[in-house]
Amino acid sequence: MNNIKKYLFDFVLNVNTIALSLYLFFIYYSHCVLSSVDKVVSLGDAFFIFAISIVISSVLIFIIKKIKIEIVFDGKNKFHKRYYRVAYFLFPFLVLLIKYLCYYPGGFSSDSIGQYSQVIDNSYNDWHPVIQTLIAFKIPLLITNGWVGSIVLFQIISISLVIGYALIQIDKYINSKVAVFVMFLFILNPYTVNICMYPWKDVTFAIFALLLTAFLFKIVFSKGEWSSDIKNLILLSILVAITTLIRHNAMLFTAPYLITMFFYCNKKNYLILVGTSILCIFLVKVPLYSALKVKKPARRVVETIGLPLSIIGNVVSKSPDKLNRDILDFAYQLSPKTNWELKFRDGFNDVKWDKQTNLNVIDIHGPDKVIKILLECIKVDPYEALKGFFRTTYSVYSIFDNWYYDFKPYVTNNIYKISMERSDFLDGLHQEYFKFISTYLPHIFLYIGSMHLILIVVITAKYKLNVASNWKTILTASPIFVYNFGTMFLLSGHDDGFRFFYYTFLVTPIVLLILLKPNSVETKFMSGKEEK
Repeated sequence: MNNIKKYLFDFVLNVNTIALSLYLFFIYYSHCVLSSVDKVVSLGDAFFIFAISIVISSVLIFIIKKIKIEIVFDGKNKFHKRYYRVAYFLFPFLVLLIKYLCYYPGGFSSDSIGQYSQVIDNSYNDWHPVIQTLIAFKIPLLITNGWVGSIVLFQIISISLVIGYALIQIDKYINSKVAVFVMFLFILNPYTVNICMYPWKDVTFAIFALLLTAFLFKIVFSKGEWSSDIKNLILLSILVAITTLIRHNAMLFTAPYLITMFFYCNKKNYLILVGTSILCIFLVKVPLYSALKVKKPARRVVETIGLPLSIIGNVVSKSPDKLNRDILDFAYQLSPKTNWELKFRDGFNDVKWDKQTNLNVIDIHGPDKVIKILLECIKVDPYEALKGFFRTTYSVYSIFDNWYYDFKPYVTNNIYKISMERSDFLDGLHQEYFKFISTYLPHIFLYIGSMHLILIVVITAKYKLNVASNWKTILTASPIFVYNFGTMFLLSGHDDGFRFFYYTFLVTPIVLLILLKPNSVETKFMSGKEEK
């Protein structure tokens, strides 16, 4: 009897199990809602799902606690390690280089052509962050005297160098086997070889997010020694500022990153870190943007209320008879009734780019009107509103639905005569490889939701959430969660998923190693002063 009580309090009736149960409930409940076409998932069904979630969570935590996961620290001689350090850069670079050579000069979507045009015309618009346009387009073109092939080549060199640096840190503080394993996680991901063929802000953000995470790893495992050097701190500040400016929503990553750094820096150094980061952002946004005469983009409102519009769209398309004339007038002015009835499926993106859709309607009415309509839609049909929320966002947390899709490099029609000849052989090879991955290993390489679940399971199994001292380490995962679940509220459809959140596949393994570290990090294989 005492053993039963102990099990109940240790693995069922505790904050960790409840936290994991709530997350599992959310994942499976959303899946059930989206899978039930005609049947409503009742309150009784929801209670049953939660009960099952509690059982699964308690058993899962119990099993993981019984399994001792030990990270073996293994210092090899430095001469041997030099070969590994070259390989950590060379292997990812060669994989990406082969793809690049077969699809020269890389993929250029309409967004990419637009940014290329800004550099050629020296006329900048902040629709896509100008700092990313300068880094990904201006710098390589300037270095190579306008060679268009340098844009993607510069990108794959950059990401290979950053991957190499991250792997060197893993090798240095843990061991070569773990570093090699993480390297293969990176280069075997079919998204990596494809998305890196496009000079998108998503890739640039992934590069800087991985670099910041590698520095965080180094700071944690050096017990804060690396960040105590002012030169390193200034470098980190500049990188935080650039990362913040790479995407309009990147603050969702860098803000929790800075909060986490509070626990790994002394007060003086932390103020330097935050102050220098803010100063760098100011210098870019004000004097630099002013010197470049950067134009502010129009229709930013649409980009920030994609989820409300998606929820409204779901109710309009499924339950128009329940809505008042004011809401229907707004919806049908925005896009014709036939679009909502025939095209709307998984979010506002389904009708957003239709030629008959008039986005000016949103600018005229403003976000206040949209939010008011959203609340009314939730009131008149809460279940369809909930479905609209799940349909738009499930790519971020789903571990059931095949939301992912394959894509291949292409070049859109353009006036600059940029073109690309596809490799039929490589296309076929990649198609077979993607089919293999999506059949046998999707949760390792394709599901963003699986990355979140792995992190949450490790956190709830290893760290007591009600112990304040544990949160210093738990917070190292906060940039991933805050960015991904925060960005989720800006989505206009699940087809945004792989691009916005690609960086997750690069950053998660590094954060997992931080979470799995021993309570007292031993670096006895290190000798002398910490390497800078």
